[in-house]
Amino acid sequence: EFQKLLLRFGDKIENSMCRDIWLINNYSIIIATMDKHLNISTTNTYCKFNEALQALHDKYIDAELKQHLSRWIGFTSTTEQKLEQDKKTKIDMSQIESIAKEFKLNWKEKLKIAMKNIRSNFALNVDATITQQIGQDELFRNQREIKKKFLTQLLTYHKRFEDVVTKIFQNQGRNPQIQALLVPVNTMRYDIKALWDDN
Repeated sequence: EFQKLLLRFGDKIENSMCRDIWLINNYSIIIATMDKHLNISTTNTYCKFNEALQALHDKYIDAELKQHLSRWIGFTSTTEQKLEQDKKTKIDMSQIESIAKEFKLNWKEKLKIAMKNIRSNFALNVDATITQQIGQDELFRNQREIKKKFLTQLLTYHKRFEDVVTKIFQNQGRNPQIQALLVPVNTMRYDIKALWDDN
């Protein structure tokens, strides 16, 4: 019943992303309270709230990624489908070069903005008494989980993009200009770790 009430309140928020952020923050406080005081983390109620929270995490992360890297993600997903239907599909090399160049130039800046958004969206503004009761660590666990999942999903998309480019090279021949624009995964991991440490 309480979950239905939250959803009804959430429905009053017109913007989809704002609604998801509001629900995530409310679910996370409920789950933090259950973890800290009620010792009911194995109950059906807890599991329902937790499942809903994880689904909202995934939805938010996907929306945040697409907000900053929509062209790169869109190309990757669309080309995967094309190659699945016909492995010999010809892909415009100039388009790949343009997308790879754009990603290489912008991904770190876009990532910083996304991390800033996550910090801002999931910094819970709650009463000091609640903070004391639940604990600072528990309150910020949700934010940490979202940041970690976001970075994992970014690396997953990067791997998918690399795989797509490899298949295109196999079909159409290797292109040195495109190859030079690809960001090595180890470079990404290093920069992501540096950004995580700063946050």
